[in-house]
Amino acid sequence: MDTSQQLWYEVESNELPRRRVKWKWFVLIGLVALMAVVGTVVGVVFVAGDIHSRSDQGQFEFTFGSNGPASGKEEILPTSNHHPSENEITDLVETPPKTPKSGASSKSNNTDCVILDTNKTSPPMFEPIIDGLLSSSVTNIQVVNSSQFLAYRWLLGDPNVKEYNNTDLQSHFAMATLYFSTDGENWNHTDNWLSYNHSVCQWYSSLEGQIPCDDARSDILQELVLVDNGLHGSLPEELGLLTNLITISLSNNELTGVLPSKALSTLTMLEQMDLSYNSMRGRIPSEVGHLQSLEILMLQQSMLTNPLPTELGMATNLQYFNFGNNPRSRWESLFTEIGQLTNLHTLIMPYIFILTGDLPEEFFNLTSLINLDFKGVGQLNSTLPTLIGQLTNLETLELTQASFQGPLPTELALLTGLVNFNAELNQFTSTIPVDVGNMTNLKNFLVCNNEFTGSIPEEIGGMTSVDDIHLCGNELTGQIPASIGQLTMLTHLDLKENFLSGQVPGELDQLTAPQMALELQNNAFTGVVPAEVCSAVAFILADCIAEIECECCVQCF
Repeated sequence: MDTSQQLWYEVESNELPRRRVKWKWFVLIGLVALMAVVGTVVGVVFVAGDIHSRSDQGQFEFTFGSNGPASGKEEILPTSNHHPSENEITDLVETPPKTPKSGASSKSNNTDCVILDTNKTSPPMFEPIIDGLLSSSVTNIQVVNSSQFLAYRWLLGDPNVKEYNNTDLQSHFAMATLYFSTDGENWNHTDNWLSYNHSVCQWYSSLEGQIPCDDARSDILQELVLVDNGLHGSLPEELGLLTNLITISLSNNELTGVLPSKALSTLTMLEQMDLSYNSMRGRIPSEVGHLQSLEILMLQQSMLTNPLPTELGMATNLQYFNFGNNPRSRWESLFTEIGQLTNLHTLIMPYIFILTGDLPEEFFNLTSLINLDFKGVGQLNSTLPTLIGQLTNLETLELTQASFQGPLPTELALLTGLVNFNAELNQFTSTIPVDVGNMTNLKNFLVCNNEFTGSIPEEIGGMTSVDDIHLCGNELTGQIPASIGQLTMLTHLDLKENFLSGQVPGELDQLTAPQMALELQNNAFTGVVPAEVCSAVAFILADCIAEIECECCVQCF
């Protein structure tokens, strides 16, 4: 059939009109599709304009990832009049389904642990917080009602957040986390804490009349001081975000838990840390060695345990360290690295360890030491090293009940600046060195309850500044040296419980200091206490019923 015949056939059989109808449908469908595309484009432009408009009005939208909002949930738009609730925050997270047990239903169960996709929920200005946090912090933000979760929620509601720089964001988050971690609602003082109308520098601090911030920049927090403020709970690692801190003072609270080790590694500007009189646990973290600016470290009665980390020797700027009255433990020796702390002027470590060996030689490199307190250190079978004479800046040497044995080294007299020497309740033997008379600045010479023998050296009269001489409870013999009468500043001479004999010298009548006390009981003195001594000395205690006569004694034994 040729073309003309084919066309005629279609006309006759009504086939041609049908083909035209099909083309009309194709055209109509195409127009509808085109209109849909145009409508979509217009809608996108309108939404973008609305977002821009609301941003200009101070509203902030959370940005979602490329896959859109989780579960199709709407964004929270914190404004100056809106504080996101816990439910709203929870709406921003996806609840992960629990892995069903074998044979169990695959339905998800309710859980307090939620996955918080910070890429979906954090506005751009919150990225510094997320980027600056430890992985543990980000994890804790995901746990509903954790301290980090509550702090993050509080920060989302801050109407001033758009004006914060990175440091502001991190300091606000860290301080809020501290508040929630330590039961802030029940603190003794909470003035301005968590107030959107006050900067962190205006939140309550124990510093009286001082602003705990940088003078040059009032928004840089430098001092965190909350002494005796009723803090309960653990210190959060988020303190490490406060990288400009110079002082942390949280003593006399009820803090528990361990020292936040990761926080310590970032607080490189810290100069003073006082966590004394708390109920913490664990050891001082090795990260303390990162605190290169640290000058004062006070951890007494904090319940932290021994031994000290060797890394403490890296904190070479340390000047004052008090670790006294914490749980005791047995050490073979002090770590040799302690000798690197050449700027240390005060070391206070009473009743915290029992040494089974000698003090390391490196310890005596601490030639800047002014105050050394080893009270209650059980140092078994050891003598006081002659190297003690190298610590020529010492003013206070406290060795009470430290279990030292053997003689007092004559090198002790090289400490001519020594003011207080207390070595009571040890096992020192031999005689009292005659060189002690060279210690002209000494005010307290306390060596009761040792095993000293021999006589009291006449040279003791050279201690012209002395206030108290305690020689009780030894095995001293001989007479009281008349040179003691030269010690006109003496207020207490305790000679009881020895084997002293002879008469009380009349030269003691020069001991005219007010409230002067002379203890002579439990010795073997004879004769009569001179009347001039009775007139000069305010209080005399002696064995009145023995061979000594003392009409002026205030108490007889």
